[in-house]
Amino acid sequence: MKKTAIITFHRAMNCGAMLQAYALQQILSTKYYTDILDYRCEEIEYVYGYKRTLKERVKDVARWILRYRRMKATQLCKKRFIEFSKQYFISSRAYRKTTICEADAEYDVFVAGSDQIWNLKLTGHDWTYFLDFAPPSKRYSYAASFGSLMLAGEDKERARAEFSKFNSLLVREKSGTEILKGLGCDITCGKVVSDPVFLLNKQEWINKLNLTKNPNGYIFIYVVARQTNSMEFARKMAQKTGKPVYYISLYPSECDKSFKQVVPAGPVEFLEYILNADLVITTSFHAMAFSLIFNTSFVYDLDK
Repeated sequence: MKKTAIITFHRAMNCGAMLQAYALQQILSTKYYTDILDYRCEEIEYVYGYKRTLKERVKDVARWILRYRRMKATQLCKKRFIEFSKQYFISSRAYRKTTICEADAEYDVFVAGSDQIWNLKLTGHDWTYFLDFAPPSKRYSYAASFGSLMLAGEDKERARAEFSKFNSLLVREKSGTEILKGLGCDITCGKVVSDPVFLLNKQEWINKLNLTKNPNGYIFIYVVARQTNSMEFARKMAQKTGKPVYYISLYPSECDKSFKQVVPAGPVEFLEYILNADLVITTSFHAMAFSLIFNTSFVYDLDK
């Protein structure tokens, strides 16, 4: 059986990132031995607080003292993400930029994707996600994304060279196809495919992650971008229906004091709140995706 490794944002403290990685591993594992490649991108490690200098750790302690409740909630959530990865991911040994070439001897196939792994701004210009360490015969992608990045100059030339070595280029958005077309890639390879979360159906998600079904009648907000209409709309719906509002937000200070924050919240809690909600209000693609999977009513991307 071929040994396959998926390289993606598996260490991001982001529910969508974690769950798409899980779904893709579940699907590939039905035919191949599949690991999540435990690659430690320096930029991603820094953003999510895995890699901190002594000076930064001192600042973290100071922030903890000044904002105890918020920092405690953040640490509890981080713990849930780590627990999820330990329980549900089958991972390789850890690799860094200096050792990633060693993975070539361990695996027969590398799959890049999903998520915005080709967004160089997010990764600090880390070309590992373009599989630059692997020979052409082992390079594949599934539902990979550039996000809003537009390649130019030397980046464009290098991307053209790296993509020419792929056996298959499957992207998540039509914009990805256009970028590949602009690079002169074989466009028959740049096919748009669904995000991995759609590869599992509602019952599979419930069974595999042992989700609790307990509809209590509430409105759920999941906000990952500043969208002022989301909170205002939630207030109006709460007044109209008399239902309580629960939320997970990167901007808790902007939430109504009458709303209840979900803490701690990892990928499982995120799914359960969507599964059991009467209405989901969100600025997140993956919250919308799971609302569709779970047949939950939702309102997406409210913007003035």
